[in-house]
Amino acid sequence: MKLNSTPTLSRRERAFTLIEILTVVAIIAILAGIMVPTISRARVRAKVAMARLECSNLASAIKSYHAEYSRFPTAYGQMANTVGGDITFNCPLGMKHPTGDPMDANPNSKSEIGPLNSDLVAILLSVEGVGTNPPNKGNSRNPKKRVFFDGKMANDIGKPGVGPDGILRDVFGSPYIVTVDFDGDNDCEDRLYPPVRSQVIVWSLGPDMQMNTTPGVSADQKENADNVLSWK
Repeated sequence: MKLNSTPTLSRRERAFTLIEILTVVAIIAILAGIMVPTISRARVRAKVAMARLECSNLASAIKSYHAEYSRFPTAYGQMANTVGGDITFNCPLGMKHPTGDPMDANPNSKSEIGPLNSDLVAILLSVEGVGTNPPNKGNSRNPKKRVFFDGKMANDIGKPGVGPDGILRDVFGSPYIVTVDFDGDNDCEDRLYPPVRSQVIVWSLGPDMQMNTTPGVSADQKENADNVLSWK
């Protein structure tokens, strides 16, 4: 009488199976190494697209406000940039005009950042705004109480959306930089970009959250290359 027995793998067969497993693991590791950077780049591209859309929406909201009130959503007494005649909000600290003048809407101010975009955001959202003298106190700058911009609220400063400080930031956490054609010449000019044929321009620092104002470095070079622009 013969007993049924389970075939036993030889050492060579067992070794071959182990090699196959290691090969599969190696292939998976290689694929993961390829896919992770690809997924990361796709996420960055998606965020850039979101920032560009918000730039466009903010610019459209400002233009709608101008069409409604025949003025831009600026606080009372807001002065124009010292060069160019327009008003720029949230100029990054340390940004200089080629002549050496700080980019500041008020030439008597020691600040190099100029007015904050919280001024125009409050007016567009039909809220008073922040500070001891809010820009839209009593809806003085938006008497019809019309909401021109659908701003997402953020719980913390530095997060995307409208923060507790009233500043609107992009998906990377940088404030949007806005210039309005205050002098009415149909051009918007700030200290980084040459005049743009538009009533409003909006841009942000992009994924790297940096900018380069070194003389000789243009607006599309080095850290500036990934800036997100409303007009492109």
